[in-house]
Amino acid sequence: SIPFENAAGFILIEASVDGNNGTFIFDTASDQILLDKVKSWTGATSLFTTVIGEMQATEIKLKSFKLGNFKRKNIKAYVTDLSDIEQMLGRNILGIIGAKLFHSELIYIDRLNNTLSFVDRSFVDAHISDASVSSDFNEEYSIFLLVLIIEGKAHTFILDSAASVSLVSDKLIKRHVSLFTPLKKYCKLLGAHLQHKEAQYYSFVQQEQLGFLKNTMEMVGVDLSKVSESLGFEIDGILSITDLSYRSMIFDYKSQKLYLF
Repeated sequence: SIPFENAAGFILIEASVDGNNGTFIFDTASDQILLDKVKSWTGATSLFTTVIGEMQATEIKLKSFKLGNFKRKNIKAYVTDLSDIEQMLGRNILGIIGAKLFHSELIYIDRLNNTLSFVDRSFVDAHISDASVSSDFNEEYSIFLLVLIIEGKAHTFILDSAASVSLVSDKLIKRHVSLFTPLKKYCKLLGAHLQHKEAQYYSFVQQEQLGFLKNTMEMVGVDLSKVSESLGFEIDGILSITDLSYRSMIFDYKSQKLYLF
């Protein structure tokens, strides 16, 4: 098991790249490794696409990556400015690890004990009877999608372990205005299409009991139209795993399934 720290909704883990040890954000909605440009990484500048749009970064080749007993060599990574995230957390962040790197593994996140483990198929078989499987999977971006039923209609949300708050589209709020109560509370969002944008919190109370979400939760209203455009399909929100009612989850990228229990 690899211990992690829960900081402002982020899963922070210790890992090593090219012999540099540091703190990384573990991101289930990313398919890349991002490194902070404060280090002397060198390479060609390019654009790459994420679930929040295109980002400019320097592409490099890492000689080595190590997380616990998981090791890889000669893998691609991108260098970009992570200073805004560091400022928000009040600590140094070496990078962000996209979960696609572990596509051949079964990732078990125990939120009760704050540990991340790579488990075998027998572990899944032993827990599957207690698990709820309620997700879709987008293979192009290697992201898990959860469907929320709101006033009888299905809405698609990305599940993101690197989201400090849950986001909901402005369009969805307008369609179900009676369910979202505006709060006198604001935050600044970071991301390719969200950077430095101040957005308002809303209180959302479920009418349909979905099981995997808290009954009452706070969400931040944002314009997600460019995110949907980038993905090629409509996204109604991004769910932080901190808003899940489940304490444990297994991400099975090979079978494209998410187990919650």
